[in-house]
Amino acid sequence: MPKHKSNRVASRKDELIVKISECERVVREFENSESWKIVLRDIGQMRQKIDDNWAMVFEDKKLDEMRVTKFAVMYLLNIINSYKSDMELAKKELHAIDNPNTVLNKYYDTESNNE
Repeated sequence: MPKHKSNRVASRKDELIVKISECERVVREFENSESWKIVLRDIGQMRQKIDDNWAMVFEDKKLDEMRVTKFAVMYLLNIINSYKSDMELAKKELHAIDNPNTVLNKYYDTESNNE
């Protein structure tokens, strides 16, 4: 393997290891935080308030603000799952880097069976 490719792979592995570590920390700390549970409860109430009142708002600007707020609220309500998903993807990519023959063979076997 050429040296520059080897450096890129090592660099990517380091990035993935950091990403996995950070995701694990965020998930662990959020899931164990009583304060975060309160914040999620309050955000859920905000979402419900938006859902209950959007039909009574007739100003385009206000509706746009509610829509943007709802997107932000939904993002926050799902943030732990987002970090879990990012962590799983990073783990799979790291596994593929560490086990290129296994992953390639597995992919090849799947492709061969589909034909």
